[in-house]
Amino acid sequence: MTFDSTTDRAAARRAPGTSTVLGAAAGAVLAFAALFFGFWGMVLVAALSALGALVGAALSGRIDVRAAIDAARGRRVG
Repeated sequence: MTFDSTTDRAAARRAPGTSTVLGAAAGAVLAFAALFFGFWGMVLVAALSALGALVGAALSGRIDVRAAIDAARGRRVG
């Protein structure tokens, strides 16, 4: 079995259905946040969760932060 990128290797190591389980867990967390804190509390939980995921991905090397910023600014990447 050959791999073209580190993303392919990571996907091969991940257990089947992991993304589904993580998505369901994230949905449950947001549902509880909506119940307990209302709409804006849920939005805050979602935003902070996304920020935490981005920081974690940047620290693990899965995201090139400089390339992402350049892409957001409309510069050519790659």
